[in-house]
Amino acid sequence: GGHSCPEDDNGHGPRAGQRVAILNLAKAIRAGKPTPPPKPPTAYAIPGNLRSAPGAKSCTVLWNTVPGAAEYHVQILDGGAIIRDIHTTELKYQALNLKPDDGGYSWRIATDAKAGGLKSSSWSGRLKFKTHPLTPAPAAK
Repeated sequence: GGHSCPEDDNGHGPRAGQRVAILNLAKAIRAGKPTPPPKPPTAYAIPGNLRSAPGAKSCTVLWNTVPGAAEYHVQILDGGAIIRDIHTTELKYQALNLKPDDGGYSWRIATDAKAGGLKSSSWSGRLKFKTHPLTPAPAAK
């Protein structure tokens, strides 16, 4: 009847059990326990409170300050095409010479890094805006 090996009797149980313990440990690490200390930010925040004030042929976009930022990088898009690409230290930018009554525009913003400081932020989401229709000039009296 051959010899019996102790490993055959317990069906390699201890090892199987050990593997489950290791998997559970890996799961716990992935779930974020124990929590590592928060890392200091390596990049600037994206500006908040993004808003636009469109006119018929222009649009002013505004945003909140980001502490420590050198300047802001603003892009105005017409459909998917970038039609303005500017850097400014101000908290607003006015795009001129736009087409009236056009809802295909959008804009986005990022915070630019200073030399030796944090990295530039990623882009904000694109925010759509629509220019106003041209109103006929009031007739001169």
